[in-house]
Amino acid sequence: QMCIRDRTIIGAVSSEKAGLPSEKLQYYLAQGYSRNDRVGTSYLEKEYEALLKGSKTESKLTTKSNGKVTQTKTVYKGQAGASLILTLDSKYQAKVQKKLKSVYSSALSAGAAHYSSGAFAIALDPNTGAIKAVAGLDHNVKTNKITDDALGIINQSFVMGSVVKGAQVAGGLINKVITPSSNTLPDTPIYLPGTPVKKSVYPIGTFSSLDAETALEVSSNIYMMQLTLRWLNAKYTPKTYIHMPSDAFDILRRNFAMFGLGQKTGIDLPGEISGIQGKSYNSSGQLLSGSVLDESYGNYDAYTPIQLAQYISTIANGGYRMQPYLVQSVGQTNSSGTKVSINYSKTPNVQFRIPWTSSELNVIKTGMYRVVHGTNAWGTAHTLKSVKPSISGKTGTAQTFYYDASASKKKNSSSDPIELINATFVGFAPSNKPKLAVVVVFPGLDPNLEGTYTLQVAKEMVEDYFKLNKYAEN
Repeated sequence: QMCIRDRTIIGAVSSEKAGLPSEKLQYYLAQGYSRNDRVGTSYLEKEYEALLKGSKTESKLTTKSNGKVTQTKTVYKGQAGASLILTLDSKYQAKVQKKLKSVYSSALSAGAAHYSSGAFAIALDPNTGAIKAVAGLDHNVKTNKITDDALGIINQSFVMGSVVKGAQVAGGLINKVITPSSNTLPDTPIYLPGTPVKKSVYPIGTFSSLDAETALEVSSNIYMMQLTLRWLNAKYTPKTYIHMPSDAFDILRRNFAMFGLGQKTGIDLPGEISGIQGKSYNSSGQLLSGSVLDESYGNYDAYTPIQLAQYISTIANGGYRMQPYLVQSVGQTNSSGTKVSINYSKTPNVQFRIPWTSSELNVIKTGMYRVVHGTNAWGTAHTLKSVKPSISGKTGTAQTFYYDASASKKKNSSSDPIELINATFVGFAPSNKPKLAVVVVFPGLDPNLEGTYTLQVAKEMVEDYFKLNKYAEN
């Protein structure tokens, strides 16, 4: 276990000169602080300030009439502040950070990440929510400088793409739109008036119909849209019209939220955001029905990387949405600094239980197993097939854009947005009894140079973890 050096997670403490933050001055003074006391100003240091601060020694002074001190008596011996023991595994943390940096550097060298804003990786125990490693990079597109940004996992959100399809299939099963034994749908593209055809990555006509497991394996957008039409009882006539209930977005978003997508996870760090919801209605108050279909396969709302971690953990552990956390316990260090006595230990917190049957869950787990181990030529993560222990997972890509505001001010330069993709992977291992869940997010890659960057990081994250933890698959 460790206290990581990456200041972006640990946070900062004010200097004695700076003292108490002005915006919370009265609060801290009321708590008995002095104006020049040092306090945590960000992240873990701020979140746990009350425990970390300790208490001051109080002394009673006896003075003569001329003001000279004749006696000093200690009334109360102060106590050192508490120590935080984090869930992070120091050796593993270092390996994940190193791998993310090296793979991201190779993406930059290949020209794939020129307009990318960075990259993120999270590993956690899906059964408890304990975070084992967290790494983030910020890439300045103008200067090409890369800096650590682990906090991006809680305060940045991206349209994540097909990784969320497990939750969409779950919604169809839980709401009895499809069943474990009857879930084949036509793989027919959706034609809406005035917009390009809505289809999957593979050519139209590749499949006439798909069952749910194969739809996950080949990452069919069409399946998710056809499922949504049935779920919402939508009226659809190709190229003519589509009619959905006005609460269509609410129905899908409530389902995603059960898995933690689109809402704060409650991680023990301040500054977490809930993501970004796309507009539900146009300026005339009409439902954006085409966008409802985009929502169904992860191409509309933006989620944070930590939300993806909570979502994939919920599938991995059988349906328990666990609160992710970084602080395992809080202890008191003895005066010589050699021993910590524990006075608080985190108890894993179940926030919600997904109301599916084991056979419904098995549809999703089988599909995610086949994403890696399946035989279909359109399977998306077969490069992970040889990893031990066995990985199950889901890949994702989502369209995004880079807009250069400065370009529009220069003569003869194009200010058109540059089309990019966000590449993502969520997974767990071993497939049969998951002990680790991983998330990798590479936003803003060149669509023609997508490569397998997310899979390269995920592969090493799984292999390194089980090497360090000496786990043999059954």
